[in-house]
Amino acid sequence: MRVVPRSLFSRNLLLIVGLILLGQITSALLFYGLVTRARLQLTADATVRNFEALENGLRDLPAAQRRQFVERFNTHKEVPKPQAANNDRLTRLERAFVQQISERMATRGGKVVWQRDADHSLRLELNIDGDTYWLNVPNLIPAREFPWNWAAGSAATSLLAGLGAWLIQRRINRPLNQLVRAARELGQGLRPQALPEDGPTEIATVAHGFNEMVASLAHNEAERALMLAGLSHDLRTPLAKMRLATEMLDGQGDTELLGSLNRNIDAMDRLLNQFLDFTRAGPAASWNQEPMVAADLNALARDVLAQCAQDPRDAARVTLQAGAVAGVSLRVESVRRMILNLVVNAQRHGRPPVELATGETDGRVWLEVLDRGPGIPAECADALKQPFARGDVSRSGPPGAGLGLAIVERIAHDHGARFDLLPRAGGGLVARVCWPPARAA
Repeated sequence: MRVVPRSLFSRNLLLIVGLILLGQITSALLFYGLVTRARLQLTADATVRNFEALENGLRDLPAAQRRQFVERFNTHKEVPKPQAANNDRLTRLERAFVQQISERMATRGGKVVWQRDADHSLRLELNIDGDTYWLNVPNLIPAREFPWNWAAGSAATSLLAGLGAWLIQRRINRPLNQLVRAARELGQGLRPQALPEDGPTEIATVAHGFNEMVASLAHNEAERALMLAGLSHDLRTPLAKMRLATEMLDGQGDTELLGSLNRNIDAMDRLLNQFLDFTRAGPAASWNQEPMVAADLNALARDVLAQCAQDPRDAARVTLQAGAVAGVSLRVESVRRMILNLVVNAQRHGRPPVELATGETDGRVWLEVLDRGPGIPAECADALKQPFARGDVSRSGPPGAGLGLAIVERIAHDHGARFDLLPRAGGGLVARVCWPPARAA
């Protein structure tokens, strides 16, 4: 169990409240030492002087009148039999008061007894000429020494100070929370909105630095995407010339050599297509973003399967298990490209049967591509979603550029969906894309 909280908000709030309470306690100690004790001494001195005056008055009276004077002095109270002082029943302030009076009266032969009765009076024993007289003196110390008014004022002050500290720390925490959310979005491959650069100088400086970093990353991403797209586009011209040359030499040269050359040209063409798809799926390719529309996910899946059936390079049969799904807000061409990449990945790197399934669970629309290949280790799933990562160690099939799953990951993030690579029961891989309920209509 942690005594000190982890969050900066809780730590600062706890520190401020602790300092306020410490200040209140210090004020109480100073008040007791400088005010209460001084008043107690003054009151004790005044009480002793009164006792001395009473004693002197009794000594000056004739012996026959002393009892009458004591009875008149105690006229409103029947004097009970005196008892020994019971200091356990006294408060600390009362004990200090009685002690100071007792010390002063001891030198004069007087005995002070605290009588705990209705009016909490003091009982003074005086010995004059061998006779004992008991006088009731009203108590000058309040029965309740605890300062409830001070306690109430301190509690109200602490609450107001705590509320003020909470409001101040909350205002400081708000831009920090915005920074945390923006950093998480940036870590997910998204481009967060610019942080406000107002407020205190320190917070504004942090926000300005973060905005500059995001702008710099976006600029670098755009340059890389533009370079990759331009390179892919420029390479198509020599590839087209090479394909034309192989077609012109068809039947005139080495058939095996021409077949190998054609296969290499097809492989390079697929790689260039992946490069272009990767640049289109990136956050920097805003020039290529299509609008979000409500679309039928099952219809897109059927279109992709029809396209795969026409490609002899991906002749592995794919079956569709279309479930009842609601319309989803998505970019049609991007999602079609995403489904095609998942199916082609399963055909080339997995083993049949390859299945494409759709469905809806608890308002979440999902799409899955399943195969019976060797699968992917759980610890490698996240790494294979990164650009140019290849899973040839665990997945069979021809090598690629390592962009297929990265394209799927980017398109899924762009749609607010989650992309997972999961093990399939009985062996194989499940590539699952799940849309949140907000995207399903």
